[in-house]
Amino acid sequence: VGRKQLLDDGIASTIGTNGKVNLVELVQAMQVAATRDIRGAKVLPSMLDVMGLQSNPRISQALTVLSDWEAAGAHRRDLDGDGQYDNSAAVALMDAWWLKSLKAAFGPTLGSAFEAVPNSIDDKPGPGGSSYLEGWYGHLQKDLDSLRGSPVASPFSRAYCGNGSLTACRAALVASLSDAIATLETQFGTDPNTWNADEAGDKIAFSGLDLTGPKPMMWQNRPTFQQVLEFDAP
Repeated sequence: VGRKQLLDDGIASTIGTNGKVNLVELVQAMQVAATRDIRGAKVLPSMLDVMGLQSNPRISQALTVLSDWEAAGAHRRDLDGDGQYDNSAAVALMDAWWLKSLKAAFGPTLGSAFEAVPNSIDDKPGPGGSSYLEGWYGHLQKDLDSLRGSPVASPFSRAYCGNGSLTACRAALVASLSDAIATLETQFGTDPNTWNADEAGDKIAFSGLDLTGPKPMMWQNRPTFQQVLEFDAP
């Protein structure tokens, strides 16, 4: 799982019967990909599938919040300009849940090695803009998909979540989600409508040339460079 897929998805969805994408559609695909959270777009569907329907109203409500966000594209964006992400509750919940879900899935099997694995667990949005270059996105997706019996490329040598038991994995993920919910409830209250993500912390900060510098801008997954070329027929 890598951020390039977010751009590939947008391009693929706009390709018509002639197999081409025009200049405007290409820029639009780039803009749509730039605000998607790769965890919500690529990993969350597998997490939701493993967890299934839950009878606990508190867990069920949180799963609905996450599912609605994923169905809407799993964006971290503020289209109405009110200073809050449009799906702020889901973004806040994913931010609170991600590390807990990884510890629940891999921690019991890896033990102390969980903290020693030499690659980043998450490369979330921040002042630098560029995000999701590395992280355990494909790791969790692959393990959960393998557990569900879905074919995966280059499968792991063993199962991790629930030590290979779907029931145990489901219980571990539910417990980790409950823990994440409790974190947000302590901070904001029990109503998901009050849960707020750290939009200010996500904003891209610029290196100023004077004492004030440009104001930070809302986050987007900034690439190294963006260039659009259009060639006319000779």
